[in-house]
Amino acid sequence: MRTAMTLLFFASLCRAQQASGVVEGETELEKALAAGNGLPRLVAFGAYQSREIAVNAIYQATIQARTGAVVQTGTLTPRLGGFVYSPQPQDRLVVKLPTGTHEFRFSKIQGNAQAPNPQAWLGANHELAYTHKNGDHGEATLIVKYVNGRFDNTMKGWFRHAGVQYAYDLRAVGTYGFNQDMSGNQSTSDYALTGTMKADKFDLKVDERHKFVLVSASGGRGLKTATATHSVDTCRNTLKRGDTTYTWVDATTVKAFFDGKPGRPLTDWKASGQLRKNGKPYGTFEYVCKITAPVWKRIKKRYHGRLLIVLTAPDQVVVLEQYRAPGGLFR
Repeated sequence: MRTAMTLLFFASLCRAQQASGVVEGETELEKALAAGNGLPRLVAFGAYQSREIAVNAIYQATIQARTGAVVQTGTLTPRLGGFVYSPQPQDRLVVKLPTGTHEFRFSKIQGNAQAPNPQAWLGANHELAYTHKNGDHGEATLIVKYVNGRFDNTMKGWFRHAGVQYAYDLRAVGTYGFNQDMSGNQSTSDYALTGTMKADKFDLKVDERHKFVLVSASGGRGLKTATATHSVDTCRNTLKRGDTTYTWVDATTVKAFFDGKPGRPLTDWKASGQLRKNGKPYGTFEYVCKITAPVWKRIKKRYHGRLLIVLTAPDQVVVLEQYRAPGGLFR
């Protein structure tokens, strides 16, 4: 049951990704700059989700099939908070989630065969090679290697965003750590993301660095579990559009969330860096906090508004990311 609930949890993460802060933009240039600033990061996050869904699906199919062997094919269909397994098709593993249907074809699965659950398997050294198709939204070939806290993942495929189809060839190399005790757990990641992403009039060379920390504190005895995340994303990408080249120069954003809502907007959110056009300064990256008058609720101050990551250029302000801040803690 826990594996089934984990699959449904990742379905909710897919929804969160679809509602992420990366904006679509209005003009073609704004769309291109927003895509160049945020889409590679979303692809890397999608690959992380893909690995989790794939391994949880294998465990769930193996439990349901009761054959004594690892099951990599068939269909998992949600029912009454869990999943029902059927052995067809026999050439791929199909997972039907509320967010869509996922198809996996595995060419390599290597890891701890004695791991009691997907989390333990993913926490040990492992290697995966497979293709993942998500309906008409995209398809990718992934090679995932994790050894002693270090990972080396390659992602090659295509996906659609805001009506545009992108092809990508990316590699993420870095470290991942996880610690747990009676009070909760903490996971950290620090990785470099490189490669290419292309579409019509869009040729992006990717050079990014991402640091992420998630802390989850257990409430115990039915109390709510609190989560907090902190991320630092640095972009040094290069975008070619015809004869024009845009270069991100140490464009860095810092963001924090508490229980899924933006937190500490006045202290923990930041943006800096420069964008160059054909080698000359073109704009700067800035954080804008648009908060309405805070209200008192249960003694604590709460706020509503929008948090924006923008590119300020001489003739325009381009919104690259935006987040709603409904009722977050005002600090």
